[in-house]
Amino acid sequence: MAALDDVVTVLRAVAEPTRVRVLRLLQQGELTVSDICAITGHSQPRISRHLRILIDAGMLSRHREGSWVYYHRAPQIPAAVLALVDGIDDSDHQMSADAARLDAERHRRRREADEHFSRLAPTWDRERSRITPDAGVESRLLDIVMASNITRDAVVDLGTGTGRILSLLAPLAMRAVGIDSNHTMLRHARTAVERTDGAVIELRQADVTATGLPDHTFDLAVAHQLLHFLDSPDMALREAARILKPGGTLIIVDLLAHQDETLRTEHAHRRLGFTNEQIERWCDGVGFDGLTEHRIDHSAGDLLPVCIWQATTTTRNQ
Repeated sequence: MAALDDVVTVLRAVAEPTRVRVLRLLQQGELTVSDICAITGHSQPRISRHLRILIDAGMLSRHREGSWVYYHRAPQIPAAVLALVDGIDDSDHQMSADAARLDAERHRRRREADEHFSRLAPTWDRERSRITPDAGVESRLLDIVMASNITRDAVVDLGTGTGRILSLLAPLAMRAVGIDSNHTMLRHARTAVERTDGAVIELRQADVTATGLPDHTFDLAVAHQLLHFLDSPDMALREAARILKPGGTLIIVDLLAHQDETLRTEHAHRRLGFTNEQIERWCDGVGFDGLTEHRIDHSAGDLLPVCIWQATTTTRNQ
């Protein structure tokens, strides 16, 4: 049971329209102060004050990535508060306006990223290899996938890009599907996979957070160097949990947390890598268990550190 003072603190924190709007917006995933300012129309000092009140009341958590700070709902928010906030009618004028501005902001960023990927598609693999140690990563990935406890009859590659990872995994599967939102990338992927033996390969243009694939269809889902391009990585992981069979395997390959801001300004990265704690929190929140961390050792000092995370779907998302 909560103490009286704690209950009063929570009620005071929530009893303000802008703070309710912030809590509702964060239902859709993590946001920065700049994101929240753009959506609500309020100044940064005002939003920062509201965020501080919510943090002090235990309603929000935050973490820093380089010069950006991301805010998300704290896991200990009382269920009664969430029921009130999330129960507000979507057609409410303020809620619908905030949702529309959030969608518009995300669409703008997706469009900018899409233009970036379209320009780089012909040289994408070469450009990426300047940042991450491809050979070592792919060798370790294959070792993990070929482990006897991983079923790989049906494989989905989320954010397949030029099809490099799809080509690597297809010979090990019966069916392999690559998902990407960028048409130019998919055109290069089709050229790459047409020379691949093994699985029946499909390429589909779709958002990795809403693939359109049926529930509980795949044994293995791979997100290779994908999450750092997303506003809300947890939404892509939620989609992976939905399309995986019970006991299916998720493999995430991505950058460990770093401080190279140029990847935001020059390479369309939204996130500066990830900590094990972040990945664990997201995976646990969408229905994965048994997260295992495989750090990649490499000798090139100018390459960023990479990690492979492995998790299994639970019955909670079924």
